[in-house]
Amino acid sequence: MKKFTFLIILLSFLFYSCGDIYEEIHLKKDGSGTYIIYSDTEEMVGEFSSFFSMLDDSLKLSKEDSLNQELWAKYPSGIVDSTFALIDSENKDNFSIEEQEILEQGFNFIKGNKEEGYLYSGYQFNFKNCTDLSSFFNIIPNKEIKGNGMTSNLLEIVLEGGNYKYENRTFSRNYMLLDLKEELERKNEEENKEFQQMLQMFKFFFKGISLQSTVYLPAKVKAIKGYGLKKEEKKEILFKYNLIDLLNKKTNPNFEIKMKKK
Repeated sequence: MKKFTFLIILLSFLFYSCGDIYEEIHLKKDGSGTYIIYSDTEEMVGEFSSFFSMLDDSLKLSKEDSLNQELWAKYPSGIVDSTFALIDSENKDNFSIEEQEILEQGFNFIKGNKEEGYLYSGYQFNFKNCTDLSSFFNIIPNKEIKGNGMTSNLLEIVLEGGNYKYENRTFSRNYMLLDLKEELERKNEEENKEFQQMLQMFKFFFKGISLQSTVYLPAKVKAIKGYGLKKEEKKEILFKYNLIDLLNKKTNPNFEIKMKKK
């Protein structure tokens, strides 16, 4: 029921996270690094108002203005740069000691500038090695961490877990995607019907959203395997995946990147 619950929550707030999801992995030579995932809440304003313009053109600008005012009401200076923990006294007991140690390496953030037109919300995880990063991705879909919007929830719905490896100058990941057929088989008839209805709504409202994954490497690229390759530079790789295609398993966000010795 957890995935179903997240789907309901997600759809309840769907208009507050309509932009793409951005993922950054900064890998160092020793296997440590930083994982960042975020979305730009400012992006949703134009898309939300565009939705209303389909109903009535006159609603577009008024909705855009009111949404911008609401968006920045909490930050009257027009600038925000805040962080807060993934776990605290309220949810700490939901995790084992090992899980707490992993989650303490990460934090949520909200960063934005009204004048420059962005408001990023997401979380950052600093990993000592790929075992840490894999552990983090196996906690996210199965436990409720402190979040700041829908960025993490989108991945919580699509993912069942993840595994990262870095050895012999090769960096790879394997995400375990939600099996919709298996999920439906777990439910009784009434739950099954509700779940399918929610999925249809999800697919309608989020059909244009993509997961953009950028990998920053410690050495130049030698070879790449994986779907959705959009950009390849010396030490920077960009993949892009449609969220609905991920949910339907028409694509997957797995990759293997081999690096040169120098």
